[in-house]
Amino acid sequence: MNEERDDEVVDEQAAPDVAPEPSQPSETTLRWLRTSLAGLALLTSLAFAVSTEQAWEDFFINYRHSENLVEGKGLTFNEGTRVHGFTSPLATLAAAGARALTGPAEPGTVLWVYRVPSLLAHAAALALLLLALHRAGMRSILGTVLVGGLYIIDTKSLAFSVNGMETGFLLFFLAGALAVLCSGVVGRERWLGACWAGLMWTRPDGCVLIAAMGLAVLLFSERPRRELFTALVKAALTCTVLYLPWFVGAWWYYGSPVPHPVVAKAARSQGLLATLSQLDELLPQLAFLHLPPYAWSYPLRWVQIWEAGVLGAVGCLGFLWRGAPLGVRRVSFCALIGVLYLTFIPLRYPWYYPATFLCTLAVPGWLVGAIDWYLWRDRLLRTMLVVGVVVVLLGLLPAALDYHSTAKQAQRINDGGVRTEVGRWLAENTDPTHRVFGEPAGYVGYYSERRLVDYPGLVSPEVVAVRQEKDDPSFVVEQLRPEWLVLRPHELASIHQKLGTWLETEYVRVVRFDASGAWPQELRDRFPSVRYDARFEILGRRDVAAGVGER
Repeated sequence: MNEERDDEVVDEQAAPDVAPEPSQPSETTLRWLRTSLAGLALLTSLAFAVSTEQAWEDFFINYRHSENLVEGKGLTFNEGTRVHGFTSPLATLAAAGARALTGPAEPGTVLWVYRVPSLLAHAAALALLLLALHRAGMRSILGTVLVGGLYIIDTKSLAFSVNGMETGFLLFFLAGALAVLCSGVVGRERWLGACWAGLMWTRPDGCVLIAAMGLAVLLFSERPRRELFTALVKAALTCTVLYLPWFVGAWWYYGSPVPHPVVAKAARSQGLLATLSQLDELLPQLAFLHLPPYAWSYPLRWVQIWEAGVLGAVGCLGFLWRGAPLGVRRVSFCALIGVLYLTFIPLRYPWYYPATFLCTLAVPGWLVGAIDWYLWRDRLLRTMLVVGVVVVLLGLLPAALDYHSTAKQAQRINDGGVRTEVGRWLAENTDPTHRVFGEPAGYVGYYSERRLVDYPGLVSPEVVAVRQEKDDPSFVVEQLRPEWLVLRPHELASIHQKLGTWLETEYVRVVRFDASGAWPQELRDRFPSVRYDARFEILGRRDVAAGVGER
């Protein structure tokens, strides 16, 4: 026995050193990192709100419904007509709650009360997403920093969680659902169903994300699919129970559970072949996921476009990698469905992108985490990986800063300036029974307190009815003959070209608003599109404009 032990001792001493396996961060470390990044996201969004005071056009569409509800005029835009002119019940009711708390205060004060839960939801969404990825097996500090950094500098998620839109709530419920997908659906059906219901309360196209998640669970599974299907049915039943009150109530109150903006936008739908022909727009959508709102109007460098495109493609196609964790593959598949949805719908607005963007972060984060684990013994290669992550984040940061600078000026000059002034001028110089035609239904509609006949008809069923015959703003004007027209110069030129003498006979230009000169020259040179909402002309029908006089 002693000899055997001696031999063992000799063997142990003679054996070469074996490097230990890399150790993963502790749960305490990961929890601290999630909390820190969520806190940084909260501070960043708060700083953006304070600096820009951005209040989005659509917030005022929702808020007019909210204010009418609190004042007892009904949950509608134009008093006396029940129109479901908003898409987010949760955002509209939250704004109504904020209005009830503040009383008859300025919209800016109400918006700040609304921002509190929205900003908290935006920060919590990042914490939930990181929790989902950690449960899926991505426990790298570097991968976590990459995901958190990309989320924090994404101006779409940040801005539309700040400016009165529903994006913060949408991200929160989606991140909660993704956490269930990464942790396992069986046994968590009620949580998943509750998150699904939150998505439906937040946006009507939440059903697209719900369908994508259900399909992802069935396609990528380790359990029997019958068991998973049963779990999904239970989650769907929970979702139905929680969303049904609004669905039934909206159907009873408005005559349809479908929001009118969806009806108005659907009027532009194309046939199947035309829709499929839009597949060539898939690649740009991948890049737009990681770029600022209306990125095509920015002087982006080709490196930024390629970087954003690669991140989007990796995030959407990562489910094809069989070696990726199950949860990551599910989330990546949801990203693909999201970008296909963005590709094929006729109208894409920047606040549609954050939900899909959130899903694309899973694969880059896991990929960096996997590489980090593999290279842990090579200090040089790990340093190169760290530098690569820093370069990726710094590469997208200038575009985010550009958006911040333009958003700050746009709120001061265009939105809080010209569009607000247009609305107030209409309130002071027109009759309360008059109708106003124009595209910006938010600021102009709210501050004018007039009946909006907007194009494409987000709050105006009569416009949608006319568009069924011919989808053209000039045709709408000709058929409805509203008392007042609020048009940008290029819109007026287009209508004048088509209506010509009839427009000159029926309408007279009353006043022009032009604040394009207030924009700093440097920003006007770099971003020519900033003048888009800086110039408006108001035309009055001759039989009502005589008392106002041409200016």
